Amino acid sequence: MKHLFLVLIFGLTFGTAVLAGPYEDGTTAFQQGEYAAALKLFRVAGKAGHLEAQLAVAALYDKGNGVAENPRAAARWYKMAAQNGSTAAMVILGRRYYDGQGVVLNYAESAKWFRLAVSQGDKLSEQWLQKALRKSQGNSKNAAKVSVRGKSNVQSVTRVFPGADIDLATKSPAYREGIAAYNKSDFATAWRLFLPIARQGDVDAQINIGILYLQGWHVQKNYDAARKWFLKAAEQGNATAQQNMGFLYFRGLGVKQSRATAAKWYRRAADQGDMMSQYNMGVILRDGGGQKRNMAEAVKWFTLSAKQSHVAATFNLGVMYRDGKGVKRDLAKAKDMFRAVAEIGYAPAQFELGLLYLLGKGVEKNLGEAQTWFHKAAKQGDASAQYNLGVMNLNGLGIDKNPEQGKYWIEKSARNGHAKAGVVLERIQSGLTSVTPVQAKIYKDNVNSCMVDQVGPSEKIKACTWLIRSGKLESRGIPHAHLFRSLSRSQTGQYELARSDLSQAIKLKPDFAEAYNALAWLLATATEARYRDGKRAVELAHKAISLKDDVNFYDSLAAAYAENGEFEKAVSEQSRAIAWLRAMGNEEAMADFQYRLNLYAEGRPYR
Repeated sequence: MKHLFLVLIFGLTFGTAVLAGPYEDGTTAFQQGEYAAALKLFRVAGKAGHLEAQLAVAALYDKGNGVAENPRAAARWYKMAAQNGSTAAMVILGRRYYDGQGVVLNYAESAKWFRLAVSQGDKLSEQWLQKALRKSQGNSKNAAKVSVRGKSNVQSVTRVFPGADIDLATKSPAYREGIAAYNKSDFATAWRLFLPIARQGDVDAQINIGILYLQGWHVQKNYDAARKWFLKAAEQGNATAQQNMGFLYFRGLGVKQSRATAAKWYRRAADQGDMMSQYNMGVILRDGGGQKRNMAEAVKWFTLSAKQSHVAATFNLGVMYRDGKGVKRDLAKAKDMFRAVAEIGYAPAQFELGLLYLLGKGVEKNLGEAQTWFHKAAKQGDASAQYNLGVMNLNGLGIDKNPEQGKYWIEKSARNGHAKAGVVLERIQSGLTSVTPVQAKIYKDNVNSCMVDQVGPSEKIKACTWLIRSGKLESRGIPHAHLFRSLSRSQTGQYELARSDLSQAIKLKPDFAEAYNALAWLLATATEARYRDGKRAVELAHKAISLKDDVNFYDSLAAAYAENGEFEKAVSEQSRAIAWLRAMGNEEAMADFQYRLNLYAEGRPYR
């Protein structure tokens, strides 16, 4: 009987692990037996992308704590958690679809989730995968064939799941009781049972005690204590503990942040064949964090991890082949790797595969195939796929022109932080899609330069000014021209004029959320102190959020709080924004958001 004792630790391509306020409050309420209050708080955090909160909501619906027992609702939340990277949720979903509990019985869907769980190292799921495949295929020979193919296609998410794959039959009764208590969220009992075993040198118990400290379950969260327990196990050669040590140093949790030290710990675990650490080594060597950048070595580690079915490693290896970094450029291989993980639901790979078909790179150009893959990724919240799908619908590329669907996907993409989608959406909302061919070319050129094209700030200011003064722009488009002109003026340090533009935009359109947000950002981040006003920036950011829920608005609110000296609130709001990006799979904006979060955590505003 195998059991995977899990703890969520975020992987290297995402930002700092953040436990949002609602989740911590929910945990407190849960421990006090206030299940209804806990459920409400967990739902808030879960909708923002907090994995543990999603699992907690699912469990409460499952057990009927604080709410009527609801297997269907539980299944929905387990699915959210599984898509967010939880191996445990993948296993649960596999069983739910196999048994038809809370979902329609579907053996193929069951096999899909067990396959994903296998990729995370859950050995027990291998047996269930075979069962589900036999049921869905009706043929054991075919099932075996599909399983072999699936072995290289299984999904791993850019997360790390330390924990020991333990044969409980070899463990003491006390340890087994500790696992049982943990599974019931009885962390006090788990702590009581694990601690003496850990003190006796049991590496698995040491890791579990470290996990309880790391998460703040039963005990007060204490990164230094977590590190000490992980170190005890790591020094005994345990790869999982070594991986945990790497994570703590990489993020600077309980220790001074050191990418170089993190790399040393990851290397020790990777040399033992640890799939996640091999992946992390690839990321470090690719990005140059703590090690001299070495693309060829990065390819080596991604390859080793990919051979163990790590999906993010497979995907990144595809990117390396696509770009010819560390390896000879090979679009056919890139396509094969993207397809391998796209077919089992990895949204970034679905987008990249769609892009290859759109451009005809490594494959024959096929707009229909491109649309199919973009749609798969878009449904999972991939902002870039949503943008491309929107553009294809707006212009009738490979599909019938459908302005409504085009706007629908562009809006979703913009809401998820895609910069180009925001520009196109402004154009749609300004009524500029109604510009007819008989209008003067100069008008079209200025519309594009002001609101669509990526041109220099001087050219954009000139074009927007022409539109505002010409009288040819529809009245509802004028506030947008002021907005775009203000952004370029801010970019060139013309803060007074930019502020005037934004005030005019708000005057013309009192519900113009983007203008409130832009003004908040200006007042929070202007390089000249005389234009900064943190208190007013906070008010404006809140106003923008009240009008429209947009990830960028929370970024502005965090900057405003930081300018106002309220760094704890800044960290909280920036963490919320990062959680949103993470939930949507938007890695494009993650680096900038993470950079600002690090500043706020150090008590520094963003300029």
